[in-house]
Amino acid sequence: MPDGRLERFLKRFGDVRGREARTALALSAFLFLITFTFSIIKPVKESFLIGTRPSWWSYADLATALLIGFVVALNARLLDRLPRRTYLTASLLFFIGSLFLFWFVFDVHQKIQVSTPVIDASGIYFLIWLQAMIINHFSVFVIAFCFWADIFISMSVTQFWISVNDVFDPHQAKRLFGLFVTGGLFGGIAGSGAAALVTFVGIIKPEDLLLVCPALLVLALVTVNVIYAGQRKIDAAAGDDRIGRTSKVGYLESFRTVRRDRYLLLLASMLAAAMVAGSLINYQFKTAVNFVFPDYQTRTSSIAVFLFVILVISTVFHLLTTGRVLKSYGIRWAISLAPIVLLIGSVAVFFIPLGAML
Repeated sequence: MPDGRLERFLKRFGDVRGREARTALALSAFLFLITFTFSIIKPVKESFLIGTRPSWWSYADLATALLIGFVVALNARLLDRLPRRTYLTASLLFFIGSLFLFWFVFDVHQKIQVSTPVIDASGIYFLIWLQAMIINHFSVFVIAFCFWADIFISMSVTQFWISVNDVFDPHQAKRLFGLFVTGGLFGGIAGSGAAALVTFVGIIKPEDLLLVCPALLVLALVTVNVIYAGQRKIDAAAGDDRIGRTSKVGYLESFRTVRRDRYLLLLASMLAAAMVAGSLINYQFKTAVNFVFPDYQTRTSSIAVFLFVILVISTVFHLLTTGRVLKSYGIRWAISLAPIVLLIGSVAVFFIPLGAML
């Protein structure tokens, strides 16, 4: 597609100008692949976690809360010490390898649920002890997978915005924000829709969905390398070295910055409140899903359908109303919309019979 036609097409989703079109499309495709992958992982994650004892559910959130700081610190250290392109490539390869490992754990568990082999199917005797460990401590593996999934989405989205910052200046990034959000929402719709379809029809088992994700991350790996390779050529021609520079800001310094700034402290408080509310709602959601869908195949498909519907509604709302609300009423009303809708939904629970909701 010629640059002019591509620019006109992308203008439907964001304020794209001139030579930005190809790079903006590549970055949008990068976020599309990330959310596509996570929207496949999330139904599997939630389904296996719901399949454990309810007393274990809160441990998944606790593990993330306790360990996320160490991951952030490690992430910041790697960003300081590694070239940006090398760092992104290594992290994506790590996630790809991890997916195969977790698929093996879930596959072994599901196979042993229907049979009790005394020798591994591959004939490798030393794997028998691993099978026993998976069966005896499966809940621990599930919590580890939940923690890994939370780290995957937080790191991947952070890496996406780091890439945006490397390629575009803040003014350009603000103009292109709508295009990037649209790509992310479409990726979520595609991922949850694909997961719902293949599990509902029974084409593949829920744990086998994890084998689809490495292929998507390989495409993301290729995309991010194409972005950085193209940008290096542009920077070299302009005599700029923006990608090569890194700002070394530590975790503690970031915390002090937030503490000193009332605006950032307010945003952090809002985020913390949203996370607490989200955790409580998620626990209620898990309880209802566990009651209605005891079978893990049906449960995975139903969760994927739920995510698909939510993302479709979010996309329609984003495309039709977000820009108008921001222009007409400002950021204050835009931020207030989510709590207002949550309050209305929470009050409505008291007026709807439980049987009707189930």
